[in-house]
Amino acid sequence: MVIVHARTAAFRGGDCDRPQEEDDMPAKVDETKCNACEECVDACPTEVISMVDGHAWVNPDECIDCEACIDACPEDAISMVD
Repeated sequence: MVIVHARTAAFRGGDCDRPQEEDDMPAKVDETKCNACEECVDACPTEVISMVDGHAWVNPDECIDCEACIDACPEDAISMVD
């Protein structure tokens, strides 16, 4: 399981037209569920998800916590951590 913490960033456009907040939750990719289909890669509006060692990886410095990857994942392998 990979836990990714996002830092403050901003994105303008798409459904994620908001600045990231310091208290936004980190994205978590469950490597055991990820089937490397790359649906999350295609859905990410900031293009910060890549495939690493056969599973999705979210760049913590660029992620804006918009949850587009969660909606796109057919395996429910991505979630937000409290």
